[in-house]
Amino acid sequence: MIRTFLFKVIPVKSNTNYTYSFDAKGDLLIGRSGIYDAFPSDEEVSLHWNRVVAHAHITLKAIKGFTSGETVNRIVLTAQDGVNLVGQQKVNLITGEVTCDDTSSNVLTVDGKNLTFDSSGNVTFWACILPAKVTSLNIVVITDKAAYTREIKDCDLDFKKNARNVLGINMASAVRQEVADESWSLVSPAKTLSAGT
Repeated sequence: MIRTFLFKVIPVKSNTNYTYSFDAKGDLLIGRSGIYDAFPSDEEVSLHWNRVVAHAHITLKAIKGFTSGETVNRIVLTAQDGVNLVGQQKVNLITGEVTCDDTSSNVLTVDGKNLTFDSSGNVTFWACILPAKVTSLNIVVITDKAAYTREIKDCDLDFKKNARNVLGINMASAVRQEVADESWSLVSPAKTLSAGT
């Protein structure tokens, strides 16, 4: 009999700011025992571990135009249609095969509130994604001041499961679009509102 166990993994945080981008909710391990007729009397079982997701260790390089103190809000990666980067998935606990349902998406959004630019305009982050082959990729870095966008129409990226997939993307050609400052002015004092308004 093969005994299989599912585990969520909570990462250890370190003092490097990009470690905080790791989303433990997206990480999934499968532990499978060897073949036993019964558990050993001491209840200890050796397990073989495999992740069913890919770890993406991504550095966006040479982002131009950022200002001192500019902070990252989020990073959005969009792959070509038909590729699932995130979403609900089903795992065959015997084979380890992952299948996705209709709620899966080709858009990955990373919370960037703890990410910062270094002096060269680089920002590094981790992400857990579903194993995928990506042939086109749109990258948007959204900060408190601007959005930086680069589209790569022809690429050959293979995010492999149970592996650290290191990716460096040159963002020097990214288009910077400033975020307009919101301003408000009082038009008139509020009067009594009717129900539903």
